[in-house]
Amino acid sequence: MLLRRLPWLALGNLAITAYYIIKGRGRVILKAYWNGKIGLLRMMRSRKENLKQKTAPNKTILSLFEKGLFPKQLMK
Repeated sequence: MLLRRLPWLALGNLAITAYYIIKGRGRVILKAYWNGKIGLLRMMRSRKENLKQKTAPNKTILSLFEKGLFPKQLMK
């Protein structure tokens, strides 16, 4: 679904950028895109580090599956 809409999203971003450049505010929108890109990269790096630290023993995970994914009250 995303791949089908990706050209429209790209075209929309390009149109917005062109609009701001025509109005003389191109620097503002380009700086906003740049800051968004940098923020996204920082967040992804931070998330990667956080996921490395979060580990659970196999015994704990298997015990959760033995009990079932859903409480029995919800399955009635």
